[in-house]
Amino acid sequence: AAGVTVLTGIALAGFEAAKSLGEYGVRIRDVELRTGLTAKEVGQFGFAARAAGQDTTIFERMMRGLSEAADDTSKEGEKARTTLQRIGVTMVDAHTGALKPTAQVLEEIAEGLNRLPAGFERDAAALALFKRAGVEAVPVIAELTENLDIARRKGYGPSEDDIKRFTEYQREVTEVEMAWERFTRSIKEPLAATVSVTFKWLGIASDMMTLPGKILGQKLFGGKPTADDIEMGETEGYGYGASMSRKAHSDEQ
Repeated sequence: AAGVTVLTGIALAGFEAAKSLGEYGVRIRDVELRTGLTAKEVGQFGFAARAAGQDTTIFERMMRGLSEAADDTSKEGEKARTTLQRIGVTMVDAHTGALKPTAQVLEEIAEGLNRLPAGFERDAAALALFKRAGVEAVPVIAELTENLDIARRKGYGPSEDDIKRFTEYQREVTEVEMAWERFTRSIKEPLAATVSVTFKWLGIASDMMTLPGKILGQKLFGGKPTADDIEMGETEGYGYGASMSRKAHSDEQ
């Protein structure tokens, strides 16, 4: 019995570990897809964000604001493009004509913004570039270069192989959970059926308590109905006196 308990505990611990790693892998993959960062970069930029009191979603909001600013043809969009030029940042590689990697763009923007005087001027530039995320981005941007250097030296961030393995855990855990849910439904279904049958019989029993039901039950199961039962049954529960009054009233109309 003790051995079974130990094995059960190990199995449960293994399941929870796989579930935790699976959820972590899915989160990293989602950030990769939304920002264009690699898995390793998501871990490194995540460290930089956490060190500044934020999380990786700050970079998602920054990139969303930057994309909107780049595509905006209004005065606000022009202001964003002018700000990029002022801090010496371009979104396109001058040599290849291709868009620069997300990590490179963010680092160049951080370096450019940090060259501006701290305070109103830097905050205004961040707002022009990142829209509503600009104010929250300033503390992260201010320490981004230093924190990324620490993350890279310490090797933070999972590899693409890690994420592939972790997301596979998530798939396997989901299969186990779905199988368990299907099993529990198969257990609940017969129980639900017994409740349904019980309710039906309760309904029949309730009907049998009515006067016609009582008479029918007495005919089916034996026993002689009383005079009161017969009277109430024939007059739909009103009794002979009340029934005659109703008939007289009906005739007057």
